[in-house]
Amino acid sequence: MTIADPEGRAFEQTAWLMRQLDLIITPDNALAHLAGGLGVPTWILLGRVPDWRWQITGQDCHWYPTARLFRQPSHGDWNSVFQEVAVQLSQFSS
Repeated sequence: MTIADPEGRAFEQTAWLMRQLDLIITPDNALAHLAGGLGVPTWILLGRVPDWRWQITGQDCHWYPTARLFRQPSHGDWNSVFQEVAVQLSQFSS
């Protein structure tokens, strides 16, 4: 077996890098939780029926105050999610 990160520092380095960014856009994964835990502004893209911790409705995140949730309006409709992210991103960057 090959250990890709023998010193175990990859996640620590990822955290450092995230702190340098203005915004993280990610699906529901470990990076969403890391960014949220660090207090970095984070937009989390969720499927129609997300994991229980994201609740069923709303854009606010009870776990991470700096996170915003973007939800599929219907199963498989990522196009609407990405359109909304694009609109919000243009406002965020202006």
